Amino acid sequence: MSKNARYAWRLSLGGLLLGLLACAVYLLAVPLGFKYGEIQVGHGLEHEGRIAWDAAGVPHIRAQSLEDGYFLLGYSHARDRLWQMEFARRYAGGTLSEVFGAKTLPMDRFARTLGFRRTAEGIYANLDAPTRVLLQRYSDGINAYLELAPAALPLEFSLVRHERPGPWGPVDSLSLHLLYSWTLSANLGMQLQRLALAEHLDLARINEVFAPYPGERPPATRDYASLYRSLHGTPDAGKLLGQLPGSNVEGIGSNNWVVSASRSATGKPLLANDPHLRLTNPAAFYLASLKIPGLSLTGANFAGAPLFVIGHNQRIAWGYTNTGSHIQDAYLERVDPQDPRRYLTPDGYRPFETRLERIAVRDGETVSLEVRSTRHGPVISDIYEPARLPQAQRDRLVIALAWTGLDRHDKTFPSLLAINRAEGWEQFLDAAADFGVPPQNMVYADVEGNIGYVSAGRVPLRGADDDLHGLAPSPGWESRYDWVGYVPESAKPRSLNPREGFIATANQRIVPPDNAFDFGHDWVLPYRYERIREWLGGPGQRTLEDSLELQNDEFSSVMASLLPKMLEQVSDPELRASEAFALLQGWNHQAAADLAAPLIAGYWVRAFTRELLQPRIGTQLLASGWNQRNYDGFLRLILDGQADLRFWCGQEQGCDLKLNQSLRRALDELRAAHGSAPSGWKWGEAHAALAEHVPLHKTPLRALFDLKNNKGGDNFSVNVGRFDYSDPANPFNTRIAATLRMVIDLADFDNSRYALSTRNSGLPFDGATDLNELWARGAYIRIADDAPDATDRQLVLRPSAPSSGEPRP
Repeated sequence: MSKNARYAWRLSLGGLLLGLLACAVYLLAVPLGFKYGEIQVGHGLEHEGRIAWDAAGVPHIRAQSLEDGYFLLGYSHARDRLWQMEFARRYAGGTLSEVFGAKTLPMDRFARTLGFRRTAEGIYANLDAPTRVLLQRYSDGINAYLELAPAALPLEFSLVRHERPGPWGPVDSLSLHLLYSWTLSANLGMQLQRLALAEHLDLARINEVFAPYPGERPPATRDYASLYRSLHGTPDAGKLLGQLPGSNVEGIGSNNWVVSASRSATGKPLLANDPHLRLTNPAAFYLASLKIPGLSLTGANFAGAPLFVIGHNQRIAWGYTNTGSHIQDAYLERVDPQDPRRYLTPDGYRPFETRLERIAVRDGETVSLEVRSTRHGPVISDIYEPARLPQAQRDRLVIALAWTGLDRHDKTFPSLLAINRAEGWEQFLDAAADFGVPPQNMVYADVEGNIGYVSAGRVPLRGADDDLHGLAPSPGWESRYDWVGYVPESAKPRSLNPREGFIATANQRIVPPDNAFDFGHDWVLPYRYERIREWLGGPGQRTLEDSLELQNDEFSSVMASLLPKMLEQVSDPELRASEAFALLQGWNHQAAADLAAPLIAGYWVRAFTRELLQPRIGTQLLASGWNQRNYDGFLRLILDGQADLRFWCGQEQGCDLKLNQSLRRALDELRAAHGSAPSGWKWGEAHAALAEHVPLHKTPLRALFDLKNNKGGDNFSVNVGRFDYSDPANPFNTRIAATLRMVIDLADFDNSRYALSTRNSGLPFDGATDLNELWARGAYIRIADDAPDATDRQLVLRPSAPSSGEPRP
């Protein structure tokens, strides 16, 4: 190609990109044109209502009834988050391939096999009539937006050639709840990881790799490693377990705490919550305020559901963290060698339950999927990559899944609706008792000065002779591994007005190891929890600003625990004389974005872990374990001399050879990736918080939609920044963080603070405050009750005809 031709080609390409950008700006502005003023709606609204968007893009909804309030909330969700809602609905329903073609077939097979929508249909059928009506009114609000603004669809619809979303219904909202619940149900991945490790390690070594909770011994279990080898049923270690959606034990979680009136400088409680979820643009949460006679709600929803998941009403405030209880079990099911349509049970062989799913594929042929189920649940091993058995074993063994989220009698929606309306501790407890999935640590505060805690959600009740405790896949033909019900409410931990004057949770162990009921064993290491307790337990009273500061605390408790022991065992004089070594020695373990030390430590921990594990379990299984959780507990055992050092380190005492080798390798990798001068190494650049847009992060428009900010903190700081060492290109990019921060002031609700990781709407040019920029620097907004009076961005909705109120699924 000549020089002139190349120049012309570049001009053409530049013009095309500029045209696309101009087109994008135009299309992005379309939804904003149908925003303010007065409109009439044809169905679902009983009385006139108003939505006013404040400077931050937070809608303030004023209505005459809860039904009308939910209608307006649905309208607001559709206006601001329609693409996010449509994508999630299609994911949950297994219909992504209708829009995206064959590349999303694995996601559709997964959703159809688990049966999110089928389960949601069953839940809807079992709901009481008032809850159905509220769900329908919310759906009516979404559909009113679709009917009144048919051309005002977000840009994403045009880019993927998706002309128009279909009507929304209550089952869509229930399906989304199950999908989000799946992402917070993590122990299946750990069970499959142990199953895979059994191909390489004995039980004692597996218990070192996934170390017990600090200060405890591994629970006594059957020797499942030998069992799996005798069955020849371990998965192929080459199949990456990291493909498991929602499988992270560490990272996905949250912090919350509540300070009593006596320890609060305001004389009323303070309640803080910062949920840790995968970073996306827009964020999973949506801020809103809804006020009707007798009820005033402010907080965060998931777009697609009419619930204030965390927040406050006029009397109480509440916040959640994931408990991490074991609510999933994988079962190895033995197929009848004489008839592959049957599988073995304690009472002999019985037929699989089967159903045929048809998945429409854009620009392709419809795909048929036969879904089999056993008495435990759906068979996931045929379609779910992490659970696949070796080809030679697929005719003999399959893997079925039991999950509490598949219970069609689930009452989580009515529970959350009741929490939103509770006015005191007893009402809150009664509402929490119906909460199903995923189990949550709920903290509570009220204007009377009370603070409380309850563990809510269904936890499987295991038999006394279950010797696997939910840690590893169970033989499905042995009845001792069957669930025998759920842990009773009276056995779940709770607290009201504790003497120490505060309550905190951070996904740590919530029951003692000798508890009468088995809640689980894969708890997150307690670094965040201990840091929060240390902060709250100090002398003096606590202010709201103290909680804001704590939410942004970047102290690396894990590095404070591991690094001094690692430095002690470095014997190489050249390494000890290096600038990097001096930086580590002088580091105060604050993982600030502008420092080199946390980056050096991260590279070293990664290299040391790889040096220990890769020769024993291989590259792919090491990576999939990193995806599930980090190996920091394992490193602690190594450095404390509590693991088999001869096996892992090749030494009777210490591990200095591998520590020296790994530090040298880490520094070589650092220089290759970040330059030769340590003065140029910045943790925040490597640890950047990356919020990707689905699906535009894979297009040239990602510059408009993806968000990237340099970030401090790490996997175990209170201001969490979960990264994945297994990512070869960006091992330290923050993928999971506090997508929402909230501190509620029970003395003055208007003084409460909120921070969201993205704009409240999914529209980059909505004219509102850039909440991502505030979030990145640890700043907050208020959502004041009088905000609607200070804005002209208002929409009045009037009914053109009375609503029948009849639910339509």
